[in-house]
Amino acid sequence: MKQLSKSASEVVSLEGVDEDNGEICFTANEGNGRQPYLYKMNMDGTGPRQLSVSEGFHNPMLSANYKYFLDQYSPLNDLSSLSLFNTNGKNLPDSSLIRSRITRDRLSEYNVQRVEQFIVNAANGNNLNGWVITPYQNDANKPLPLLLYVYGGHMHQEVKNQWMDKLGFNNAISR
Repeated sequence: MKQLSKSASEVVSLEGVDEDNGEICFTANEGNGRQPYLYKMNMDGTGPRQLSVSEGFHNPMLSANYKYFLDQYSPLNDLSSLSLFNTNGKNLPDSSLIRSRITRDRLSEYNVQRVEQFIVNAANGNNLNGWVITPYQNDANKPLPLLLYVYGGHMHQEVKNQWMDKLGFNNAISR
């Protein structure tokens, strides 16, 4: 066993090994644990290529022959989408399988607040990711209550660049 890459990114998961073409597909965070992307590279460690490009959290599903992948992704402030790509990273025409305008329009009726991400530099040099939702129709002259949610640590990234259902609860209490 040998290290295939000198990249500083963290490999999140091995998605598949295409032995016929000598390639491996994997997701990695490329220095940003909030949004992993799908990559492909030769088994000898050469030719790494990023296949998923949209900003957001990616959950790719490869076809059995490694020629295509469904990319389920979402950024923090938008609903999930599902699109079809080939493993050269080319989005196939009209492949946006799930991108419901009806759902997005219905959701806009609820005045969902935008979530803003931030990074706190800890004393030991680590970066701690966070996000904040400010109250709806915020009056800058009034003091605001703070609800703090602490997650369990570096082994489980809770702060992702991904739409999360629990944001509905957090948005509701931000009113």
